[in-house]
Amino acid sequence: MRHASAIVVLACGTTLSSAQVAFDTYTPAGTHSTNLFYAVPYTNSTNVEQIGFRFISRDSGPVQRITLSAVRNNLTPAPVVQLYADDAGLPGARLGEWPINLPVTPPGSLSFTSVDIANGPSLSGGSPYFLVVRQPIVSLAQRTDWYIGSVTNVGTLVWRGDESGSWEQDEKPYAAFRVIVPAPHSAAALGIFFVAASLRRRR
Repeated sequence: MRHASAIVVLACGTTLSSAQVAFDTYTPAGTHSTNLFYAVPYTNSTNVEQIGFRFISRDSGPVQRITLSAVRNNLTPAPVVQLYADDAGLPGARLGEWPINLPVTPPGSLSFTSVDIANGPSLSGGSPYFLVVRQPIVSLAQRTDWYIGSVTNVGTLVWRGDESGSWEQDEKPYAAFRVIVPAPHSAAALGIFFVAASLRRRR
């Protein structure tokens, strides 16, 4: 009599959704104001080409996508969106910047423009950062309008003339933006199955 046995191990793993929101200033319905916005140049001066907001990241991970709700006129070049580390309540080291091709349209309607980021800088959950829009301006005829997310959601607004200037700040309603990081893998979703089979053959 000869015995042969085999043990087969099957592993099946799944993950959660591929992305999660690290910060979001939209209304609970996911919308934004269509008649209230921050104009860049800010404070009606061609000397102010950077404005942004301080935010606390809810989750950790590399930045995967940034969404803005903003429009520009047909004379205005595409701006860049910038991410800064916090330095004593003001923007510190710049962690990255990416061009964002905002639609050319008058304000007054919902607008969502996203930029996908490969190998983005990592955020740490619970840590503060600054999201900034930089719009090079040569005349007041060139303007980007960054919609307000919700008038009841107030944060720290920062602005400065250019990248060599000093930051100023005030408490104002957040402009509309969203920061996305990857969702963590779920180890609990991993299933292990064992199948044992015994084969017997008589002679």
